[in-house]
This record gives sequence, structure tokens and C-alpha cells, in this order.
Amino acid sequence: MKKLLKNKYIKLFLIAAIFVGLIFLALAKKQLQNQPSIEDIKQPAPAKVIGTPAVQGTLTTDVAKSIRADYPAGKNPDEAWKTFFFFIKNKQDNLNYGIFTEVTKLIYKNSEELNTVFFKGNVSEYQTKSYKILQKGNYAVIYFNNEKDEILSFPFLFCKTESGWKFDAVYQRKLVRIGDSAWGIEKTISPYSAILRKFPPYSGIDIPIEKKDVYKFSDDEELAKKIAGLEKLYLEGKLTFKKGVELGRLYSITSMEAKAIPLLEGVKKEMPKNPDINKYLAIAHVNYNYNYNSAKKEMESYVKLDSKDIFGHNFLAYLNIKTDKLDIAQVELDKTLKLDDKNCYAYEKLTRLYDKSYKNLPDDNVNKKIYQQKYLEMFDKAKKFCISENYERFIWLIQAKHGQG
Repeated sequence: MKKLLKNKYIKLFLIAAIFVGLIFLALAKKQLQNQPSIEDIKQPAPAKVIGTPAVQGTLTTDVAKSIRADYPAGKNPDEAWKTFFFFIKNKQDNLNYGIFTEVTKLIYKNSEELNTVFFKGNVSEYQTKSYKILQKGNYAVIYFNNEKDEILSFPFLFCKTESGWKFDAVYQRKLVRIGDSAWGIEKTISPYSAILRKFPPYSGIDIPIEKKDVYKFSDDEELAKKIAGLEKLYLEGKLTFKKGVELGRLYSITSMEAKAIPLLEGVKKEMPKNPDINKYLAIAHVNYNYNYNSAKKEMESYVKLDSKDIFGHNFLAYLNIKTDKLDIAQVELDKTLKLDDKNCYAYEKLTRLYDKSYKNLPDDNVNKKIYQQKYLEMFDKAKKFCISENYERFIWLIQAKHGQG
């Protein structure tokens, strides 16, 4: 029997959610200071990109005159970038235009907000910057020439939809991480992985996302409808706790973690033994501000409720790696392989763990050769099983072998 939230509870719940949200926003900066610094990112050796050769362009006055007032999706990535740029420069009040995906319209409100987030309020500075475009299939990145050390030089991501090329805010927020004086690209599996190899890497959100939780632009319109519908129920006092979990899930997979965390924390009080709440809270904590300790607590609860879940053991292993509990991480990865002896994620992480153990031991330690042999075994397993969409993980191991990641 579905339990409906009554209006008076909704009001209290909404107030509590907003209050918790403000706390998370206030603490975000402090929490980030306790995590690995993005300022330490090093530029890797150039990586070969398979895809369309880079094309070059600039934003001239003539280009500005050619931009349509309805800011439609682009016929190609270059047109999409120009439309996106002049939309922001021309200060539009809302995002109800074709250049944006439907989920992007839920994330941001207007051009001023986009200018602040992505251009530090200095969008006009980009008009004189020359840029290049890398494309592979339905994905493209716009990046800037000879400006590796500038904070205002990170790439912008665009995807091709049925109506044309659009700005991809979900992956932009997830993959392109910007610090005060440096930026980096998160090394995690995404449709952009191959064309982002050449940029400074950062490894802080390598979550083993399950297929059902992977954001795909082909689902964008449907996801936006679901989110909008559930938000409407929430405001009307008709949202069940079960549907509240689903809304939190949708927030967490579409880069709206600041909304996901207070909502799921509130629902957890009423449904303390629902593992999905722990799962999506953990994902949101990591994606939002690298809060590995909070995420680890959630995943420890998750695996207790579902001890045979591969995602649970893999993610808990990753969180233990990030909090320097390497022995516990190895135990969790071994549990994964007992459930799935072809699991690429587990083999990739174990390869790195054994390599680190081998390198940290003095030459006369009797275990050094054992760790070296285990490293080679795991490397071969990763080579065999990291295929298809997970092939990028084997590429990372090759890069690490050559000191590039």
C-alpha cells in the first residue's frame, strides 16, 4: 500500500531538504580541500585520437551576424559551439532553445548562469580565441589553441541528437573539473573517453556505473519528462517515498547531485533499509564534491543489504582505494571476481594495486616477485576482458605503464 506524503509533511520535508542543501553547499569548499588537489594535474604526453581530424575556427563579427535568434541545434559541432557562445554573449533569460538538451534546461536557468559557471563571467574574452574541434561519431569537443596553462581553456562537450548538435551539460559537469587555477578531465568511462585522452587527466570519480544508470543523450528528453513529472508531484504533495527514491536516482545520474543529496537523505529516514538510497547517495557524494568518506559509509550499508551485488563490491573497493585502505579494497575486488570472473573493472583496479605494492617494496623483500607476478596476471586479464565500452580501461593501464596516468 502506497503511503502518500501529506501536505504538512511535504512542507516540513521541503524546508529540511533546502536546509540540508545549503549545508552541503557551504561545506563543499571545505570538503574539497581535504581531497586530492586538482591543482596537481600534470599534462600527459599527447594521445592519438581516432576520429575526425581537428578543424579550426574563430568567432568573428561575421559569425555573430549569422547566428539565428532562435538558437537551434547545430548542423555540425562548429555551428553548435558558435550558437552556444553567442547565446551566452547575447544574455538570454531562459534556456528554451534548441541548442540545449532537455536535461540541461533543468540544470541551468539562463545565459548569465552559464557565463558565470563556464566563463567566470568573461564570455567576451573567448571571442578572440582560436579553437579546434575533435569529433568521434556523435560526440565532439571544442578546445583552445596554445593555452594549456590558462584556466579559461578547458574543453566544451557537444553531442549529436536527432535534431542536431547540442551542448552536453551532463557530461560537461561530470567530466570537466575546474579548480581555481587548473582544470582536468575525469578518467571514467564515457562516450567522450577517446577524444578526451589528450587533456590533463584527473581520477576522482571512477564509479563503476551500471548500464541502467548511464546517462545517454538518446534518453535525454524522456529523463527530463520523468524528472519534471516527479518534481510536480513533489510540489503537489503527492510524491510517495518510493518515487522520491526514483527522483533522487535521476538527479544523481544527470549531474544534479546538489538536489539528490538532501532529497535522498530525507527519504532515508523513512526507508532506512532501501539499498538504492545508499547507492545513489554514494554516487552523488563522489560526483558532487569527492566526499569519499560519506560515500563509503553509504556503500558499506549497501553491501550489507545486498552482499551479492557486483556494483557494490567494486564501488566500495574504489572508495577504499581513494581513502588509502588498499587491503580492504583488494578484498572487495576479490569478492567481485568470485561473482564475475570476467569483470574488467576489478581486473583494472587489481592491476594497479599489485603494481603499487610491487613498486613500494624494497628489492630484497621476498614478496616483491609475488606482487610482480600478480600484476602481470591481472594485466593479462584486463587485456582479455576490458573490451567494447570498457576498452578504455586497458588503455589507461597502458598509459600508466608508460608513466602517463
